[in-house]
Amino acid sequence: MTLGFHSLFRRAAANPAALIRICLDGMPRKVRQVLGKEDLSEIDFLDLPAIPSVCKHRLVYVDVATRLHQEQIKREVRNRGDGHKPFKTPMPACDLKEALEAKLYVGSSVNKLGSYNRIREHEAIANGHFKAGMNMHYKETSKPDVLCNFRLIGAWQNPYADKSYDGQDPTRWIAPMVEGLMMAYLGLYTEKN
Repeated sequence: MTLGFHSLFRRAAANPAALIRICLDGMPRKVRQVLGKEDLSEIDFLDLPAIPSVCKHRLVYVDVATRLHQEQIKREVRNRGDGHKPFKTPMPACDLKEALEAKLYVGSSVNKLGSYNRIREHEAIANGHFKAGMNMHYKETSKPDVLCNFRLIGAWQNPYADKSYDGQDPTRWIAPMVEGLMMAYLGLYTEKN
């Protein structure tokens, strides 16, 4: 734990409800409902809200990496500002909830330009547009029969979305902290990874 988070938790010990409120305020009601399910499964995360194609907020997200039959996947050419490139997408009749397998990867973004940049980076790596360190997430999503399905866990205001803002950034800690809490809650943080 960093000194900053340690200090934050020490202050929060005096009023834990305030810390919980800050975290929950960024989570849509649907997210709270899904996370509160008694028999929560990886496929249930597909019920979370999709992330908008251009999102300037700070995010905590989950990638529901779904493995399908090869014939359920097509390559669709898209232009995301860096040229026309193919992306893996499900065939129209494909029901993602019937995936052969699903794995969860939780992440966060506090990018000043907006969180959509981080999501696009994940998608580009998963589709072979450029290489990155092969962590567990990328090893899984770069397989030809695995699709990325990014879903929203929480969104918080990005003060830098207003390009004229040049003040301090007192809420930058929220997204990484919620990311860590979600990883612990879902049992994703283990010695193996």
